[in-house]
Amino acid sequence: MFSLIAAAWLASGENAVSAKQTFSQYRYAVTLFGGTMREANLKEGKYNPEKMAALTDSQTRIVFICNPNNPTGTYLNANELAAFIDLLPKDIIIVIDEAYADFADAPDFPNSKQLLRQYDNIVITRTFSKLYGIAGLRVGYGIGSAEICQGAERASMPFNVNVPAQAAACAALDDAEHRQATLELVRREKDFLYREFTRRGYFFYPTQANFICFNAGKPASELWEFIARRGISIRDLNSFGLPDMVRYTIGRREHNERLLAILDELKHHV
Repeated sequence: MFSLIAAAWLASGENAVSAKQTFSQYRYAVTLFGGTMREANLKEGKYNPEKMAALTDSQTRIVFICNPNNPTGTYLNANELAAFIDLLPKDIIIVIDEAYADFADAPDFPNSKQLLRQYDNIVITRTFSKLYGIAGLRVGYGIGSAEICQGAERASMPFNVNVPAQAAACAALDDAEHRQATLELVRREKDFLYREFTRRGYFFYPTQANFICFNAGKPASELWEFIARRGISIRDLNSFGLPDMVRYTIGRREHNERLLAILDELKHHV
C-alpha cells in the first residue's frame, strides 16, 4: 500500500516525512519513485510531531506515521495525533500505518473511524500479517477518501492479491476465537514481562504492540548468536537507528521465561 500511495501521489523531486527510527518500507517506497525522505528522530521513543511538521514544505506530499510504532511499540494518543494532523497542510496525504493497532489496549489510543470522519486527507493502513497470523500471504488494505484510494488503485498491478490469499483472509476474519486468544495471551504476557524486566533493571518502552523493545545491556549484534543458540529469536534494531535496543515478540509463558533465563545467564556469561 505504501508503494501504491507513493506511486500515485509522489513525483521525482518531491518529498515525504516520517521518523528515522521506524518501519523502513516508507523510505523504500519514497525512494523507489524518486522522492526524498525527510526524517525526524524519535523523542523518548515516540514520534516527534513538532519536529516532523517542521520538516514539511511546499514539496511535501506524504507524511507516514506508524502507530503503534515499529519497532518501539510506542504510540501517539488520540489528542496527540489529531493535534499533529492539524499542524499539517491539508494537501498532504497522511498515511497512518496501524499494522499493530489490533493489539493496542490504551484507552486513549486513536479511533480510526473517527479520524476518517474528521479528516479527508488521511489513509489508514492495516494488515493480516500480525493478529490474523498470515504474514506470508501479504494481505493488507487501506481505508481513506475516494480520491486517495482511486489514486492508489490506478497505480496498482492487476490481481495483486491472489485467490488463495483472499480465501485465507476471509477465513481469518471468521476465526474470532484465534484473535481473542492471541489478544489475551499478548496482554497477559506483556504484563508479565513488564514486571520481570523491571525487577531485573532492564529499560523497555511500554508497548501497544505484540512485541517489546528493550535494552539488553549490549548491542544485539553481540547478543544475537548467544540468544539464538538457546532457542529464542530477537531482532537487532541497528538498521532502525537503535543499536542499543532489541525487539522481542511476546510469546507464551514458557518462551518468555526462557528469554528471561537466557538474559540471566548472559549477565553471568559476560
